[in-house]
Amino acid sequence: MLTTVAELLPELMLKERAVLNTSPVEHRPTIGSMYEGLSLDILGRAIPDGLDLNLVTSFAVDDDGNMSGQLDRMLVRGADIPVPYTTAFQCTSEM
Repeated sequence: MLTTVAELLPELMLKERAVLNTSPVEHRPTIGSMYEGLSLDILGRAIPDGLDLNLVTSFAVDDDGNMSGQLDRMLVRGADIPVPYTTAFQCTSEM
């Protein structure tokens, strides 16, 4: 019997991974996107509403303006600067 969210999430991931494995898609970047989408869905279920927390694809920007490489998912408060024509954001250290 599952008694905590921490126990539920791996079980959910295994169940949903089986769904992904039935897909005939062989394009590796698309398969990667499918797994990222699964992770986003599962993590999103664990974040309580009303906290202004978002899971975003992002680039971390430090106080000196240095930008990281792309981060597949980052948990941030609010949302910062959108990257034009994408679903990604630039997230500053103030977040």
